[in-house]
Amino acid sequence: MPTVTERFVADFHDSLPGGSSLAFGALAVDDVHGQRHASPYHALLDRLQAAEAELLPGPLLDLARGDGHLLALLASAAAGGRTHLGVDFSAGELTSARTRLGGELPLYQARAQALPLADASVAVITCHMALMLMAEPEAVVGELRRVLRPGGRLLAVVPAAAMPEAPPDPLTAAFGAALTGHARHAEWQAVRFETRRWRDPASLRALLQAAFLPPRFTRLTGTQALTPDAAWAWFSGLYDLHLSPPAAWPAIAADFRRRLLPLLDDRGLAALPHSFFLIDATAAS
Repeated sequence: MPTVTERFVADFHDSLPGGSSLAFGALAVDDVHGQRHASPYHALLDRLQAAEAELLPGPLLDLARGDGHLLALLASAAAGGRTHLGVDFSAGELTSARTRLGGELPLYQARAQALPLADASVAVITCHMALMLMAEPEAVVGELRRVLRPGGRLLAVVPAAAMPEAPPDPLTAAFGAALTGHARHAEWQAVRFETRRWRDPASLRALLQAAFLPPRFTRLTGTQALTPDAAWAWFSGLYDLHLSPPAAWPAIAADFRRRLLPLLDDRGLAALPHSFFLIDATAAS
């Protein structure tokens, strides 16, 4: 039975499919090796292509694939000549993906904790900006390992956790301050995300160690320069706003716009930095 958090996420994505590709699909990122990638999605694709000679033959599963943005990139790149399939919990995202992909790829509606796939049936799993949203992390890891062949690869992008003592960037802090004082929607009071366990390398190693060989983490960073309108559009696409009643949104928007004015540079733009980890893990035998 879905948790209240899963119901919230499904409701959000049913109503606003494609949010992840809109937010990150054009965000150029640099890795620690000095390589630039057109987006975090492309960082996954680039790693997949670079590792192709090491990968097992067989299908690729894109987990929580949203509106099919990564699957479309994989298809256009003919990555490894593999069969591609996708799983998502949201009916709205699945509909968008079928429209984007032309109904040619197998897509399934399912929870990551109970994948509708046979044991050892896929060679590669990709996942972009979704693992950190998933409840029951141990169950998710168990399912990933179950459907992966021994020696199969997990390639995933997650947001990098900030150091506990580090303050948020000024623009994110301004949005957080604008939310302060506005109660959550009554239906979503109990929504909670286990984000840090999926975003911190030490926690991730502990989480994955029973099912995977020691993972590799590559940090990706990028910065957007946003007008006030673009900044509000970006933050209004986050879960945080949608946990509040819609009646509160105009007041939150006005407060946010007021708070970001001192953050604008001489071009009228505010900087929004991003940091991610690209996880590369091999399924244990």
